[in-house]
Amino acid sequence: MKRVLLIISPIIIASIGIVYVGWFPVASINGDWLWYRDVSKGVRAIERLQSTSPDLGLPALAGTTTPLTFNQKKIQSGVLEELVREQIVRQGLSRRDSSRDWERAVKQEIDTLLQNRNKTTLQQAARELYGLSLHDFETLVLAPQIRDDFLREELARRAEETEAWTESALKSAAVNIYFLDYAWKEGRLIEN
Repeated sequence: MKRVLLIISPIIIASIGIVYVGWFPVASINGDWLWYRDVSKGVRAIERLQSTSPDLGLPALAGTTTPLTFNQKKIQSGVLEELVREQIVRQGLSRRDSSRDWERAVKQEIDTLLQNRNKTTLQQAARELYGLSLHDFETLVLAPQIRDDFLREELARRAEETEAWTESALKSAAVNIYFLDYAWKEGRLIEN
């Protein structure tokens, strides 16, 4: 019996640790994993932004002055859908020009953008507004926008419409959602 406990105990402790830190996949996007820790960071950042700045970036409905607020489920679905879209954009960039190191280009663009900024002030703002470290702010907020800009430039060079490419890529993507109550259908996240 002691032997069984010695074998099972580390497995149970490791499993609890993996779940606690979010090191398990919640989606597969064309074979690439999306981790729960990334979804969780995004959800916490939106909730933090909503609580610290309730009127920032969340417009009121027409005819009202009350800013929109979202519940946990709505935030989670929005973050999950956006992270899936970001992964599809990342994959699209790689397929369009595999000779270019897009992630290095993104990092260089972020470095250029932040070059003459006060890092302490940026860290403080990222922490206060989003509850994120500067690195997470760069990863979750700045990098996706820069990738979108790169994709738009690439598509423009080839005379392709960004909206049409995005819609087609979202619809044709092989997306599987795990452990969360959602599914991917026709390029959109739907609740099961």
